Parts: sequence; structure tokens; C-alpha cells
Amino acid sequence: MRRLVTGFSSMTLLVLGALGRSPSLKAHVEPEVARLATAGDAALVEATDRLMAERRLWLDLDLTLARIARRMGVPAKALSGAINRVKGENVSGVNNSWRIAEACRLMQARASVTEARLGAEFTTKSNFNRDCLRVGEMAPKDWLNRGS
Repeated sequence: MRRLVTGFSSMTLLVLGALGRSPSLKAHVEPEVARLATAGDAALVEATDRLMAERRLWLDLDLTLARIARRMGVPAKALSGAINRVKGENVSGVNNSWRIAEACRLMQARASVTEARLGAEFTTKSNFNRDCLRVGEMAPKDWLNRGS
């Protein structure tokens, strides 16, 4: 009986884990998040994206929600909520997405994976690999080799 319960529990965890990584499940969740966002949220996130792109703030290793909010002249809680509702992730995730985009740009310009990681201000290889998989859905080396 104990083996049956353990086996069932293990299978349930495997199935739930697989469902969590399923793109089709993600497609059903994201519109729900987007519906909760207001036009004001979208405008605030758009302004944040413009600031991030123009000033390349994502290269600042000490960048925090509070620092971004202060530069924009908005409350940190309002900025955080808008980003969560519009993008479905937190400020740290958005910042790392900008860093991954920079790393991909560097690799496209023929930088090595290590050069791209350091150029995008990822201090640890494990964080870089994890975020590259999260954002680009492939390992950095695979991304670099896809153009070959």
C-alpha cells in the first residue's frame, strides 16, 4: 500500500511539473493577467520600457524597483503592480529579460557565451543559464549555435 501511495504521489508531481512547463497552459494564464491590467498600467510599463532602453538601466547591478520608481517619479508599489499585471512577472524578471536580450545581441555579433554573459552584467553563470532558458527557452550555447 505504501508503495502504491508513493508511486501515485510521484506520478502526480511529475504530471504537475510537466503541466507547469506546458506552453499551452501558459497561453491560458497570460490573457487572464493581461485582462486585469488597466490602460494606466500599460502606459506606466511602456514608459518604464522606454526609460530602460534609453538609459540602459538594466546594466546597473544595483538596480532595484525603488530606484526605477524614483527615476520615474512614481510610487514603487504602483510600478510593481503595473509590471506584474501587464507582463505577468516581477521587476527583477523584467530586468533580467533586458539583460538576456543584450546577451543575445552580443552573441549575434559573434561574442562568446562568456563575453555575452559578462557584457550583459550577469555575475554568475547559473543565473545567466537559468534566465536564458526562461526568456529564450534554450541554453545560451544552443542559442549561439542556432545561427551556425
